[in-house]
Amino acid sequence: MNKPKVVVTRTQFENEMERLRDVSDLIIIDTPNPPSSEELKEKISGATALFAHINDSVNGEIMDAAGPSLRVIAEFGVGYDNVDVDAANERNIAVANTPGVLTETTASFAFTLMQSAARRIAEADRFVRNGKWAHFEPLDLLGYDLSSSVLGIIGFGRIGSYLGKIANDNGMKVLYYNRSLPEETYGAERMDSLDELLENSDVVSLHCPYTPETKNLIAK
Repeated sequence: MNKPKVVVTRTQFENEMERLRDVSDLIIIDTPNPPSSEELKEKISGATALFAHINDSVNGEIMDAAGPSLRVIAEFGVGYDNVDVDAANERNIAVANTPGVLTETTASFAFTLMQSAARRIAEADRFVRNGKWAHFEPLDLLGYDLSSSVLGIIGFGRIGSYLGKIANDNGMKVLYYNRSLPEETYGAERMDSLDELLENSDVVSLHCPYTPETKNLIAK
């Protein structure tokens, strides 16, 4: 019995690829750059499944190049803006993603960036590497404590609310602006408008989806 053909557009974790090799005819596109549309069309012909990456544009032409055998497009990550879901529905192809797997990681990284900016870490690193540091000066590269600041979060979904939890645990007051009421607020206070949030926040972090409505949400 022939194994189903599975195409993976980028080198992935080897233990997961071994699991796929056991049950499929696995094709991995192992190139330095994302595959071109023509390359992907060539590789996907006759495939049952496509394991895609956010950089891969998976439209109706790509699906048709696979033929009627294509049953599922699995996205590596949470976002699936690169997949034409309507085209997939028309062809009865399932589209899958992995929501929730990077919630804590992304929120923690956002807080790390906030800490870095507040404490001027990157600036201090360049200062030392460029040979400008000679001795301790009390007023050099002073930052400020986030624990005495107010964080405003725009978009209070999984990632935004978890960032609120981290900030609250670190002594920050947390405000949020969201279209709907979240399941858990972790002590954050809801603002009635975006302007109200901006007026009352020392630090602002955006965690809303990129849509026509949110494009240029924060402008000059």
